[in-house]
Amino acid sequence: MIYKGDMSRNQHFCKHYEMQRFKKKRLIKQRIKSRRGCCMRYAKNIKIVLAIVIINLFMLSTPLFSRATELPDEKYVNPYAKECPDGYTKIETVDDLLSINNNPSGNYILMNDIDLSETKKGGEYDTGHGWTPIKSFSGTLDGNGYRICNLTIYGNVDSYSYDGSFGGLFDEISGGLVKNLGLTDINIAIDGVYYVGGLCGSVYPCYTKESIVKCYVSGTIVVNDGVIGGIASRTYGTVKDCVSLVDIKGSPSTAGGIVGYIEYGNVEKCINRGSVQGEYCNGIFGCSLHGEFDGKRNNYYLSSSVKSNSGSVDNDEYQTSLTNSMMTKKGCFTGFDFIDTWEIDPCCEAYKYPQLKTNRIVRVLDIDIKAPSKRVYYQGDDLDLTDSKITVYYEGNDSFPAVINRDMLSGYDMSKVGKQTVTVTCGGIKRTFDIEVKEIPVESVSLPSEILIYRTDTKQLEADITPANATDKSLLWETSNSDIVTVDENGEIKAKSPGTAKITATSSNGKISSCLVTVGVKCSSIELNTTEIILEKGETSVLKAQMIPLDCTEKLKWKSSNENAVKVLDGKITAISGGYAVVTVYTDSGIEKKCDVFVIQNTKTKKPAKPNKVKGVKIKAKKGKLVISWKKVSNAERYEIFVSTKKNFSGKKKYYTSKKSITIPNIKAGKKHYIKIRGYNSYYDYYGEEAFVDGPWTTATKKAK
Repeated sequence: MIYKGDMSRNQHFCKHYEMQRFKKKRLIKQRIKSRRGCCMRYAKNIKIVLAIVIINLFMLSTPLFSRATELPDEKYVNPYAKECPDGYTKIETVDDLLSINNNPSGNYILMNDIDLSETKKGGEYDTGHGWTPIKSFSGTLDGNGYRICNLTIYGNVDSYSYDGSFGGLFDEISGGLVKNLGLTDINIAIDGVYYVGGLCGSVYPCYTKESIVKCYVSGTIVVNDGVIGGIASRTYGTVKDCVSLVDIKGSPSTAGGIVGYIEYGNVEKCINRGSVQGEYCNGIFGCSLHGEFDGKRNNYYLSSSVKSNSGSVDNDEYQTSLTNSMMTKKGCFTGFDFIDTWEIDPCCEAYKYPQLKTNRIVRVLDIDIKAPSKRVYYQGDDLDLTDSKITVYYEGNDSFPAVINRDMLSGYDMSKVGKQTVTVTCGGIKRTFDIEVKEIPVESVSLPSEILIYRTDTKQLEADITPANATDKSLLWETSNSDIVTVDENGEIKAKSPGTAKITATSSNGKISSCLVTVGVKCSSIELNTTEIILEKGETSVLKAQMIPLDCTEKLKWKSSNENAVKVLDGKITAISGGYAVVTVYTDSGIEKKCDVFVIQNTKTKKPAKPNKVKGVKIKAKKGKLVISWKKVSNAERYEIFVSTKKNFSGKKKYYTSKKSITIPNIKAGKKHYIKIRGYNSYYDYYGEEAFVDGPWTTATKKAK
């Protein structure tokens, strides 16, 4: 809710913050005096308190979030908890918690859960209004994954607040940090103050510094005026990775599930599942005095949780409502770290929503697992969890069976061979089972059956290994005769001398394949007994070829360029008909030698008469083409036509036809075209070569369209 231009409203929001802080010392003295009286009463009646605690252990009721407050026979031990760091003070009892007032700038760490049930009205730690919040905390409180439960504040607390704020555990966090803490089953029902929060009233000037991180609060806040927040009423700092399950009731003027209002502060990656009602309210934060702040995105609240009397506040783009079903899906929470910070417990039927991984809302006491029956795998297989089972035991005597989820598993690598231990983790509790990952064996090795290689050459042998994803594809390479061919550890062979040898490849599990290698001597040149032969039709001749060097082992091959005139087989040449051919002798290595062969006809073909001149030429110009026709020349077999746009016929195009008309395509429009036509006859001369007798030219012109 952004109040722009409403100075009276802004002043009303800020009036308590601007109050003179001289009241602070007087109120702190009153508070310490009151707490000293409480401590004395506690010391005198410790036996009574212990008896009450023991009785309550057997009588506590167990609603969903009060299950977390039950104190079992043995203290809950957070599996993620750490030892007390240097420079920190352990908090193990209520008195330890109260002692923070003596040094609010110190560093503290919870070592176990703390029950504040005796802050109820008439309880051992009732200071007249229940719990009196810790003021002006500037140190560090690490909850260590533990929780403080059953905090009660009631009545009119106006005289206890110097700035109009009154929080839950803390009245004010002033440059301090609270992290990893659960505050459960709070019961705050007060009057006389304007700013009320579940964990603290106000977070004072630290701006972008983290002030409240990885905390959650559950319970109820009932007020009839003011600004209320499930975590904090107002903040100038950063509230990050927190969950509120606080039900805000009554009729506050402004309420937010996480923070009542923000002034130059941040709310990041927080979730509210508590109900919020008020005159102006929203699921995450109620309003912003300035409207310009960073880091409020990626906050989510249950869509059915907000009940406003007058309407929603502004800035809804910073807080997204989700249905109950959507809240069970990781993909709905943009920017949330579901590896190290958040998790959704797949086994917990009672709470299927995101909770902090090391500071859980629903805590796990123990787990039992039934390991999957399949324990032996081959490298690269997927872990089969089909018949696995995990039973998770939660606080409150709840237990839920489920199939082991892959997100619970760690400590194994299916790409590595050997025995491995798989760790199953849920709620920080770990159990293990063993598996064995075996190599994928080689089933077969295949090499070419035989190859030819020439002396001094090298060649890489490639083995086909089945299956392709076999673990160990290494091969042992061996030769049967290293004088003929050698092979290295990678399968590269080198020819040494002519002959044959067997190359063998053996896999590590004994699969074998072999290749017969023939080492030959490459031809360097070929000599022929002649390079020109003239034959008449039907005659034969033998070409003799000699490869150099004389010990060459290559084979000679022969071919003819014109088998209609000449055929060749192993050097024997046969003249088929008049004409010309090139006979080539060659080897596979690319060496060759050529011989020209001419075949003469036995009888000469009679030379035909010269054709007469073409007459009656007609040219029609059509779009993009010319249609040329003429009278048939009786003594002409065919016709030759030249077409050009130049008078000297440079760049001419030639056309041939046996018909008495032709269509010339792709004519240049508007250009004058020059045409020449003549008839011609063909025959074979003495040597079998085709020859021609041409008639005289007839010329014409035509302008194209």
